[in-house]
Amino acid sequence: MLKNVHKILGVTTEYSIVFTKKFVKRAIAEATDGECHVLHFSSHGDSTGI
Repeated sequence: MLKNVHKILGVTTEYSIVFTKKFVKRAIAEATDGECHVLHFSSHGDSTGI
């Protein structure tokens, strides 16, 4: 639903799923190198970490 609102407003979005620390670092690097204004992370963890 929110993606549709962004589309109406002309906001470009990208959705990615990452599973390893290597790919988290890559996502951060790509956002830093691009014109990213917001980078949102959602994660789950347990007593041993994320």
